This record gives sequence, structure tokens and C-alpha cells, in this order.
Amino acid sequence: MYTGGAGHLGQTGNVVFHIGCRYHRKRFNIIPTIFYAKHHDLLVNAFDPRVGVNYDQNLGDATAWGAELELNLYPTENIVVFFNPSYTRLEFDDDFTRGDTVVHVEGNQYPDTPEMLVKAGMIWTIGNLEVAPTVKYVGRRYSTARETEPISSYATADLGVRYTLPKFAWCKDLAVG
Repeated sequence: MYTGGAGHLGQTGNVVFHIGCRYHRKRFNIIPTIFYAKHHDLLVNAFDPRVGVNYDQNLGDATAWGAELELNLYPTENIVVFFNPSYTRLEFDDDFTRGDTVVHVEGNQYPDTPEMLVKAGMIWTIGNLEVAPTVKYVGRRYSTARETEPISSYATADLGVRYTLPKFAWCKDLAVG
């Protein structure tokens, strides 16, 4: 159990290990990565029962692990299709105390850290014009260390459009989008 107390501003730090590989062919590339990390004395916005409010506090240690994938397909010279999912588990290693009160967070996901993220879409280049429709999914997460305030998952759809003017004035290229 972490007993750092209010106002404890210990030095934060972490140790991170990740391993990945890159496999590239003419029509696709794939980059899977896995990671593991130990974080020390994380700063998090949490409820302090002694004063009845949430504020940023050093709450002890946490462990993170997960995986990411980058997948790009090149069906033609001017089209890229991409799919990038990731899974992250970042959880508190121990409960913490404030005065005589134990705040139960051990095993809880770190606030505002969704376990699942996915971004997918395509980039279509037509001369100097680039059109990029994308979708993004952000999984459910919590706004508090005690996991009392859930934030629903959501998805967005975006459309990016960019036009590049080659050799514009003093610029090599000027992109407007």
C-alpha cells in the first residue's frame, strides 16, 4: 500500500520495454509492437477524502502493458489504406491512503486511459490533392482513479483534404488543408 500522503511530490519515473518488428512488401507493411512498463509515483487527479475534493496527487506505482499494430496496404500507387488498433492496460499496483482512509484503486485502470483505440482510413493522392477519410474509435474509460465516473466509448469520422503548392515563394512546398 502506498502511503505517500498529501503534498508528497516524489520524483516520478518509469522503466519501459517494447519489442516490435517491421515487415515490408511492395503492397503492404505491418508493424506489430508489444510493450511493458513500470511507472513510479504517478501523478493523477484523485479524490482526497480528508478535504472532499479531487486534485493532482502522486499516487504510487502502476504497471502498463499492451500491444499496437500498424497495418498499411498500398493497392495502387496513389492509395494507402491503414488500420491501427492498440490495446493498453495501465493499472495501479496498490491502493493508497490519505490519513486513516484507504482509497481502493489497486487494479483499476489509470484515469482517462482507454484500453482500446482504433484508427482506420485511407489516403488518396490525386496530383497535388490529398483526400483522407478516417474513422477513430476510443474505448470506454474512467475519469477517476476509483472508477466511479465512466466515460462512454465513442467513434468519430473525419475527412482531411490537403492541397500542396510546389515551389511556392520561398517555400519548397506549401500545403493547405
